[in-house]
Amino acid sequence: MIAILKAWWKPLALLAVLALLVAGTRIAWVKHGQEQYDAGYAKAQADQKKADDEAKAQREQEKTEIEREAQNRIDAARADAELANSAAGSLRAEIDKTKQLAEHYTGAFPTGTPASKIIGVLADMLEESNRAYVATAEEAEGYREAGATCERQYDSLTKRGTSSR
Repeated sequence: MIAILKAWWKPLALLAVLALLVAGTRIAWVKHGQEQYDAGYAKAQADQKKADDEAKAQREQEKTEIEREAQNRIDAARADAELANSAAGSLRAEIDKTKQLAEHYTGAFPTGTPASKIIGVLADMLEESNRAYVATAEEAEGYREAGATCERQYDSLTKRGTSSR
């Protein structure tokens, strides 16, 4: 065996050098490919994060705009309610005048109850029902505005969601 190695050592050494060269080239090629893959993957992740951040910012901007519009409508409804309250205040003053006039110019019913007292009770009932109506209307308007705002926000999200599919 030593005789064979002495006779063939140069070709065997050349073959070993070639094998090491091929193995080194293969390792370098795989490493280069992995580096390229990693760089591409990192870039794709960064691009996706940027796109996600832009979409989130857009959604937040739309949500803020919808909330601002809703707040403007709520403020307008409150101003209308205050106007209605002032009108109701003048109505209350008118009712008070009517009660005073009724006390002054009316007599008693056969049951012995003065007409002014009956008119006063009816006026108080009208005033109380008007207060209850205003409170109920304000509450209903608040719920309507909240529902409309929620619906606009949902529509803005689903519009964006269906366009990206």
